[in-house]
Amino acid sequence: MKRNRSKFFKLAMPLIILSVAAIAIYKIVVPSKDAPEYTTVKIGKGKIIQLVNETGTVKANEELKLQFLSSGRIEKINVKTGDRVIKDQILAELDLSNAKIRMSEAQAQLSGAQANLRKLLDGASREDISISEASVAQARSSYDSAQKERDKTKATIEENIRQAQKDIADLESDDPSTMTPSEQSIVQAETALKNLTATLDQGVRDQRKNSVTQVDDKLAIGFFALDEIKRILEDEDAKLLLSIKDTSVLLSAKNNLLAAREMHAGAKSSLNRARIEETNVSVESAINDALAFLFKTQQALQDTFRVLENSQTDNGFPLTALNAYKATVNSQLSLINAGIQALRNSEQALANSILSQSTRIKEARESIDQAKTNYANTLKNAKNNLENLIKNKDQQIASLDSRVKAAEESLRLAEAQLEKAKAPARTADIEFSYSQVKQAQAGVLSAKKLIDDATIKAPMDGVITDISNKVGEIAGAANPVIRMLAEDGLVIEVDISETDIDKISIGNACEITLDAFSDNIKFAGELFFVDPAQTLIQEVVFYKVKIALLDPELQAEESREALGKIKPGMTANVSIVVEQRDDVLLVPSRAIQTQGKQRMVRVLHEGQIIEVPVQVGLSGDNGVEILGDSLREGDQLVLNTTAATGTVRNTGTGPGGMPGGLGSIMMPR
Repeated sequence: MKRNRSKFFKLAMPLIILSVAAIAIYKIVVPSKDAPEYTTVKIGKGKIIQLVNETGTVKANEELKLQFLSSGRIEKINVKTGDRVIKDQILAELDLSNAKIRMSEAQAQLSGAQANLRKLLDGASREDISISEASVAQARSSYDSAQKERDKTKATIEENIRQAQKDIADLESDDPSTMTPSEQSIVQAETALKNLTATLDQGVRDQRKNSVTQVDDKLAIGFFALDEIKRILEDEDAKLLLSIKDTSVLLSAKNNLLAAREMHAGAKSSLNRARIEETNVSVESAINDALAFLFKTQQALQDTFRVLENSQTDNGFPLTALNAYKATVNSQLSLINAGIQALRNSEQALANSILSQSTRIKEARESIDQAKTNYANTLKNAKNNLENLIKNKDQQIASLDSRVKAAEESLRLAEAQLEKAKAPARTADIEFSYSQVKQAQAGVLSAKKLIDDATIKAPMDGVITDISNKVGEIAGAANPVIRMLAEDGLVIEVDISETDIDKISIGNACEITLDAFSDNIKFAGELFFVDPAQTLIQEVVFYKVKIALLDPELQAEESREALGKIKPGMTANVSIVVEQRDDVLLVPSRAIQTQGKQRMVRVLHEGQIIEVPVQVGLSGDNGVEILGDSLREGDQLVLNTTAATGTVRNTGTGPGGMPGGLGSIMMPR
């Protein structure tokens, strides 16, 4: 039984293997009927040409009326009537200063936009990243410094408030251990006043004693002088001879002697009172009374001397005795005069001492008042300082917090800029930068058009027949300035729709075929005239342009012979090249789909269809230009999808001429 089973497996095994292989091959070769089929094209690069295609008519050339396409002041007219000119020769120009400025600005803007785009595509350089990192480090350092400064300032503010409170407490305290400098100034001023008062009082007392001594001494001198006068006037030997020549003098002397004795008694009484009272007033009174006494004594002595002058001598009263009396009187006068001067000096010294005492004590009291005022001001300033510190505390802290916040924001911004510098460029930024380049290019073209519109060039070889304006005149866009007759008698007139006229410029290259010749015969031409006036054809606005055929040496070889066979009235099919770009990314126009305002293409990536938004540039017969980096050369674009065979059909390359290939790839469901 086992042997038969083994034999069965040996015979059946090859059949089983063949069956499995057949099923596997069938699965591979015959795809599922439900799998979708994709028609794809590979994206390539190439030249794109934007054309305006219209039909025109060959006409015999007439006198050409050449005008500026813009208005302005004529700056140059380079020809005169009868001059022979060649094609593209500049015949006249308007004032181009503004247009040239516009061109310089537009070129500068274009250079800047292109540089920004290159910078964006290249990404940040190591130097830029290093600068951004340094900015982050600096911002972080500023942030840390702002925090430290805030904390330090807060502590300083609190310490200042505590110190201000302590200053006020010390000023208002009676505790000697907390005495402030302003309080010490008051104590010092009061002590100085006390010491000064004691010193000055002693000085005045000493001066009073000295004055009393002087008064006592001078009263004694004066009293002795009175005794001498009395002795002379009462001399028995001279009694009958004294003042015998003028008795009135003797009477005056006696009267003054009597008065002086009475004044001596009064001065003595004042002296005794001064000794008892020891006051400035009593001493000054004693000095004054003593001076009055001495003056009266002086007068008595002078009268006595005159008595002697008016006296006679005899044996009892000889001349020697008279002269001796005179000498005595003169001696006493000298003593009295000296006494008067001494008392005056003493009086002045006492007055000076009293004045000095009053002045210096007043100054000392003023010092006390000033010290007290300073103390009051110090206390007031301390309270104001505390009030201001408390009032400004919140404002200062708020200002510091704002600086910290600003530093933190700067740090965040620097970090964000560093991250941005390290991050790859965003698609939106690239597209925006591309749009700026296109806008700048349009600006250059616009500026070039301003220059072209302000320039008249010879559209072909010919002869100048008339010049209507002069340099300095204002030329209008609709008025011919120069007329010329072309040497070549045929031109092609074409009516261009208003929707395309803005694309047209004088000097555009043209490719022309004529219905009278084979399509293989293509002529090269150049657009040389745009009529600024409109032409209505069936209520549609057109603008007439003229195209000149290029010289034979510039034509293709197969077209040169046919040049001589062209006749007026022939129908011409004209393709005007309005713009072209080389080495651009191209896709078929049918690959572009529109979703709302966004244009999309479908890209086949690893068996999956991905919809990619794109930005388009020029459109031509050979495809559409793709801007930005949303697509790359070699990407597979899906043109359409069917459910017929479940294969991917590669139709070849895109418009750029990249190599393609046919094949079938089963896509997963």
